Amino acid sequence: MFLRNVENPFPSIDPFRYICFMSKYYKLVLPIEGEENQENVIAVLNFQSNFESVVQEEKQLIFSYDSRLQSKDKLNEIVNELNLCVKWDIEDEADINWNETYEKSFQPIIILDNLWGVRASFHAPLPVQNEIIIDPKMSFGTGHHETTKQMMEMMQKLDFKEKKVWDYGSGTGILAIMAEKMGAASAIGNDNEEWAYHNSIENSQINQCTHLGFFLGTIDECEAANFLLPEDRFDIIIANITKNILLDSAFKLSRYSQKNSHLLLSGFYSKDIQDIEASYKSHGFDLVESAELNNWACLHLVKSLN
Repeated sequence: MFLRNVENPFPSIDPFRYICFMSKYYKLVLPIEGEENQENVIAVLNFQSNFESVVQEEKQLIFSYDSRLQSKDKLNEIVNELNLCVKWDIEDEADINWNETYEKSFQPIIILDNLWGVRASFHAPLPVQNEIIIDPKMSFGTGHHETTKQMMEMMQKLDFKEKKVWDYGSGTGILAIMAEKMGAASAIGNDNEEWAYHNSIENSQINQCTHLGFFLGTIDECEAANFLLPEDRFDIIIANITKNILLDSAFKLSRYSQKNSHLLLSGFYSKDIQDIEASYKSHGFDLVESAELNNWACLHLVKSLN
């Protein structure tokens, strides 16, 4: 799973699915510390249970569940079987009109001195030079989170005209959409979350993109389906995921780049910059620029070797 950082308290809400409905929700609170430990637990619960959203805090994870889709009794069984050795709680939440809450939680944003704006389809047009319309539903990537914002700011510094672009872990598709709007000849994106895949296609259509393609699956699955071809070499690769996935993917990202290819990475903390830089240095990438915002980091690297 491409574990994305939670951008707002309600990243998983589908306004069309929940419109005009009130749903009984409850939450699972797990006192788990450490980014790697949290990601492992999220991955397991994503596979074994049916949570609607998850919020990562410094010392705990908070999962939100719809009682219509996941019973408390079954969730109790699942968590007990994990043997987490921590005291966890399941708490009821007040009835919520999710459609109303969703619209309130996702506010339009303007970044880069009015160069770019991001809004949902139910918002009025923004007074900006370039606008991206994103209906995020269950996917990551609305521009609100520090990592997405930094990636957009770093992308603005590159020349995308007639470039071949790969958005690895594309979420809502926002970065691939931005790449096309900046003149990319073609852009592809992949994510192995089904809702992200469908959402990215929908968002590309909303933005009237014509040079984007998305795939549901990992890099290996992209290769098996010939979505990624052996001869593919990308001018620009963008990846906003997490530290562990970026480290595991360094060889493949290098495999699909060429000399002077640009690589933009985010989704990890400032303290992880050294590890990320060292890993990609060993695969022929040199660090050009780094940026930090509220302890989140973004790196711009360039391939120095073929």
